Amino acid sequence: MPASQTLARSSRQAHSPSHTQTSHESQEARQTLQHNLQQEIQNLQMREQQTQHDMQQARLSTQQVTALKRQQRRLQLALKRTQATLVRLNNQMAQLDTRDTMLDQKETAQTQEALSLLSLLMQIQQSPGPLFRPASPTSEDPALALPLLHARLVAIQHHANALQRERLALHHSQTQLDQNARLIQTQQQKQEQRHNESLERAQEALAKQQEAQQNLAHSRALLNESRANMHSLTNAIERLARQEAAARRHLLQQARLLRKKHHGTQAHQAETALHALDTGPGLAKGQGLSPVQGTLITRWGQETEAGPATGLTYRTPPSAPVYAPCSGRLLFTGDFRSFGPMVILDCGHSQRFVLAGFGHITAQTQQAIQRHDRLGAMPQQGGHLFVQFRRGTNIANPMPFLTSSP
Repeated sequence: MPASQTLARSSRQAHSPSHTQTSHESQEARQTLQHNLQQEIQNLQMREQQTQHDMQQARLSTQQVTALKRQQRRLQLALKRTQATLVRLNNQMAQLDTRDTMLDQKETAQTQEALSLLSLLMQIQQSPGPLFRPASPTSEDPALALPLLHARLVAIQHHANALQRERLALHHSQTQLDQNARLIQTQQQKQEQRHNESLERAQEALAKQQEAQQNLAHSRALLNESRANMHSLTNAIERLARQEAAARRHLLQQARLLRKKHHGTQAHQAETALHALDTGPGLAKGQGLSPVQGTLITRWGQETEAGPATGLTYRTPPSAPVYAPCSGRLLFTGDFRSFGPMVILDCGHSQRFVLAGFGHITAQTQQAIQRHDRLGAMPQQGGHLFVQFRRGTNIANPMPFLTSSP
């Protein structure tokens, strides 16, 4: 049943003429709200954990996408450099092909010249007379023609050897370029494959990032809903405190009126119903018990980063026991958001203590508690116990009520 409906029903019944029914319904409303509070706190904790998990996943997905994008850029640059190197090698190979063609032309020209000279030498050897007959009185000595031809053939041979060495060097360079080209082509293929794989991973990571963002948005919506429910239930408990106060006033007025009219039995029923609303004897100043041994490091109302302190904070020794500051009933025991393990102790007469920062809690919700009963212990490494005191809907300074040590 929603807290608002429970309160509305309890508010109507607080003015019912049946005193027993008024007490019973007020207790039922309180127990229902306490149960809902416990459930909503558990829901809130689960949704906060899920939100933290989704936030972590969203951050991981964003980091993965960023890393993959950086990797893509590196692969693209490497691929461009490889392509540029391959183009440069192709240009060098084209230049080598041009040089090879020029060498072929030179060799062909030298070969033709050498064939012509050899043909001339053969003619000289077969019939030297006509060849060595001077063409005119002023012509050079024909006897010099044979040495000149021989010298030219030697020069052609040397030039042919040089061309051959150049061709061997050219072929070696071509072989090296061919090997480098094949290596670069293989490297280019691998880079293109890695680039494609990186694109696929980036797309997958982007899809996961979008999914993580959607999950995070959904978790935040659920968390906000839980926080709203938690706030609503806290308000409902405060309204319940006001309702119980109104019920007490109503029952007290009825009892007094009945006493004046000498309706003793009905007055006794009204007084019994009034006492049934109290979960504890209440707490007067100087009657409370300091819940833990430790050093008081923050006083009520002291300025903090979050504003004036709404309670006391004790720095405690390791595993220090924590005791009930008053007699009453536990409305809640368990983890609560960033407070960690926490208890809410109803002392009666609309007085409640909130204790947070336990290492572990040994008491249970709805358990009847006597002053100085052990509620649990602080963490093994020591810690800080937060103590808040509420009177009805107001937060009050607990120090005047906590004058004795445990």
